[in-house]
Amino acid sequence: MKLLSISFGLLVVLLSFAVGIDMLMGYKLQKAINNVIIPFSVMDPIEIITLSFFILLLLIQSLNTKRQKK
Repeated sequence: MKLLSISFGLLVVLLSFAVGIDMLMGYKLQKAINNVIIPFSVMDPIEIITLSFFILLLLIQSLNTKRQKK
């Protein structure tokens, strides 16, 4: 229970920090919240490709370890 509350507290603090930084950059509150909730809308195409590559590597590694256990 303590770990869950600490994790939730960190989530709230970090999300508030991200919204605050966006507001300091000149975004309205609604746009700052949207940037936090839907981060893929503010990502460049190369960032999306890099994220997809890392997810693909993670899946390949999990499948390899699962296959080696059998």
